[in-house]
Amino acid sequence: MNRIMLSRYITKLGYRSSLAENGRQALEKLQAEPYDLVLLDVQMPEMDGYTVLEYLKADPCLRDIPVIMISAVDELESVVKCIELGAQDYLPKPFNPVLLRARLTACLERKWLRDQEVDYLQQVGRVTAAAAAIKGNTFQSESLDEVARRPDELGQLALVFQEMARQVYAREQQLQRQVQQLRIVIDQARNASEVAEIPKAIFFSSCLAKRTNYVTGSRQMRKTACKRRRPESRMLKRERKSLMHWRLTPYAIPEAISGAILIWLVIVTWRRRSASGASPFIVILLAATVYSLSYMVELGSTDLSAAIFWNNVAWLGSVLLPPAWLAFALQYTGRASWLTRRMVVLLAIVPLVTLLLVWTNTMHGLISSNNSLDSTAPFSALVSTPGAWFWVFLVYAYTLFLLGALVIGSFIRTLMRSASLYHGQVIALLIAVIAPWVGNAIYLFRPRPLSLFDPTPLAFTISGLVMAWSLFRYRMLDLAPVARNAVVERLWSKA
Repeated sequence: MNRIMLSRYITKLGYRSSLAENGRQALEKLQAEPYDLVLLDVQMPEMDGYTVLEYLKADPCLRDIPVIMISAVDELESVVKCIELGAQDYLPKPFNPVLLRARLTACLERKWLRDQEVDYLQQVGRVTAAAAAIKGNTFQSESLDEVARRPDELGQLALVFQEMARQVYAREQQLQRQVQQLRIVIDQARNASEVAEIPKAIFFSSCLAKRTNYVTGSRQMRKTACKRRRPESRMLKRERKSLMHWRLTPYAIPEAISGAILIWLVIVTWRRRSASGASPFIVILLAATVYSLSYMVELGSTDLSAAIFWNNVAWLGSVLLPPAWLAFALQYTGRASWLTRRMVVLLAIVPLVTLLLVWTNTMHGLISSNNSLDSTAPFSALVSTPGAWFWVFLVYAYTLFLLGALVIGSFIRTLMRSASLYHGQVIALLIAVIAPWVGNAIYLFRPRPLSLFDPTPLAFTISGLVMAWSLFRYRMLDLAPVARNAVVERLWSKA
């Protein structure tokens, strides 16, 4: 009777109600169709209200339905238990119509706000999913139509998002069309070049046939073919010359002078090649000559490929200098026996590997990378990022230079105790050792733009001039008299 009266009162309030005789039937109805509110009696047959409430809150699909518990048990413990199990409110029996109406209105309003919140979060999730779809190139504009119909800020955001997506898609389609047109133009140009090559091939074969049939053909026809061939060959020569252009720069003049001086020193030293240490000294001069002249041509190169080529040629002099310097130091100081065949092979490994890597640098970049010409310099300044093997060779070169300097340094101590005649040789050797180190260190570690010009070839020229001065003035390569005089003077001083 109470259930029927409660249902009639709820119907008068404007709500549609449904009755269940027990708790099990109530669960079946709740699972069959959606409800906005449940009025649940604590005392029911088969399954009491507490158990039904537990089932409702454990079900993910039913846990958000608000529940108002109704019971004749007006005890605080029963109220607390219902609230703890998840009930929204509690009504005692017999129910008060005013209180019932207030509780129903409050719970339904709360349910409506909850539904609005869930719907809003779902719409936000659609916008987020659309952003991910744009990133994955799978966006469909109609996926945001429902969100865009909202009158609030989220709807405006969806409208803006749709418009931006349409613009991005339109730009992407336009770029694809432009790329397709460029491909068509490139293919047409390629086909045109291939078609242009066909007459040349036909003409070459016809010229060859005319030469073959020269005996049966007329001499006038052969002359005509040759006249047609000559203008084309001259044109090809002009094109090749234009590719290998070079400009004169004032910065190349010192390198040219250095190369001329070094060549003169090679000729002068060659006449005294029988002296101890003369052969490696000639190799040093030749290596420095290659370095200077190659760098001179590199300074005047106007394109990157030519600058890289002459820089690779200069590496031939760079790899010869360290082992030649050590060999000269050993022979000059009377330690030529140290230059065994095994030692020569070991000294040659790094230079040979370096040359191989230099000429194949485009395949691996172990010598240098990011090669370019610095337009701010008044000459062709090749700028690059050193590779891993560049630093390996630099350590190798500096190590050999240091070993040679130590060997000569120990010999300088002997010369310092000799007569003043040999003090000039000491000064010459010191300058010859220090100058290349200073020049190369300035080039490697000086800040830009000062590091764009390499003073190392000039430093080797200074060393060559100093050694030549010592050669003529103090008989530098005449080691046997120097050693013998030093020993005699040392014995004379002890006596």
